[in-house]
Amino acid sequence: MTLLRLSSAGAGIVETAITAESKAAGRLLGDIALPEVTLVATVVREGEPTASSPGMLLRPGDDMLRVSHYAGEHENHAAFP
Repeated sequence: MTLLRLSSAGAGIVETAITAESKAAGRLLGDIALPEVTLVATVVREGEPTASSPGMLLRPGDDMLRVSHYAGEHENHAAFP
């Protein structure tokens, strides 16, 4: 879900819920192929924002906030269906 579009920068802030069905669940953040135009700002776990790192294991129930350029939206959706 896109939370905010920054039209002057051509980017948006996108929230993604990691569910048990998500192909990102149980994987390390660093192992997920994201477009170069994407930055994971934070992962909210159990209601608390945490610093994201490549070694973070994503779990069902996590919510991720990403900053993404519009041009990379298709690739972002493919990484987090």
